[in-house]
Amino acid sequence: MRNAVKGAVVFTTEEVWSRYGYRLPLSQPQVCYVHSTDLAYLEDTFGRVKAEVIYGMGGGQAVDVAKWVGERCGARVVAVPTILSVDAPLVRSTAVRVDSRVTYLPTRAPDELVIFEDIILEAPPAYNAAGWGDVLSIYTAVWDWRLGHQRTGEPFDEQVAAAALALLETAVPPTTPAGLQALLAALKREVELCERVGNARPEEGSEHLFAYVIESRLPPGRKILHGELTGLGLVVMSGHQGQDPAYITRLLDRVGLRWRPEQLGIPPEVIAGVERDLPAQAELYQFPYSIANEMAGRQAGTATSPPPPTGTPPG
Repeated sequence: MRNAVKGAVVFTTEEVWSRYGYRLPLSQPQVCYVHSTDLAYLEDTFGRVKAEVIYGMGGGQAVDVAKWVGERCGARVVAVPTILSVDAPLVRSTAVRVDSRVTYLPTRAPDELVIFEDIILEAPPAYNAAGWGDVLSIYTAVWDWRLGHQRTGEPFDEQVAAAALALLETAVPPTTPAGLQALLAALKREVELCERVGNARPEEGSEHLFAYVIESRLPPGRKILHGELTGLGLVVMSGHQGQDPAYITRLLDRVGLRWRPEQLGIPPEVIAGVERDLPAQAELYQFPYSIANEMAGRQAGTATSPPPPTGTPPG
């Protein structure tokens, strides 16, 4: 990062570039402002971008687009997050929207991760607290993973599940350098565990499905951080699983993650509609088996009781 890089392309936002662009040692970069991760928009706007080095500077959206373009043109990708609200700077996939639904495309993890602690800590605390959403989601995701194993026979790794659940108690507010490093370490470990089993099952369960569906139903232009929607999904879906929502609520509040409907401006009827439609949405998203698949039967009184998810932390 010390020598000035020529011919680089930077994916970012106007605000981030105006405030922090000078921190990158680049010589006359091409700057592309990202406004959406809709796949049609990306293909139309950035589908012909060519470069040797691509930077994603900003939140998860800028980093995801940089990974997507880098994969298409074979460029080296450098992630420079200005907030740690998601695990996008670490994972081997890119989240895009197709017909308003989240779809993950295989890419690769960034070739380099550059962390400016001072920049990240300048962000509103809630932005970085949202990063814990992709770690605390382990609470419901492991439960769903075990349920999928017992219902469908899909592979389940008890050691990975236990290691993932152990990350829950590492949650601290990311408001200091030490707190930020704790969040980054937890995100890296979460990604490592997912890569060990070859999928996102250790951290992505019905709480993520809930977040994806409710995001698709927000009014146009209404943006809520992924981790905040996941946090709401954690509380709602842990109740459907028969776990203690109070346990995960304490952790969400501990790190300062906004998850309450009144904080996010989500009416109760929207949440109720998502809960009602979740079984059908699980089929539509082709989501791995989870408690969402059994909610229709539970509401109708015809579902059998799910097997006990041993290994879940005490409530």
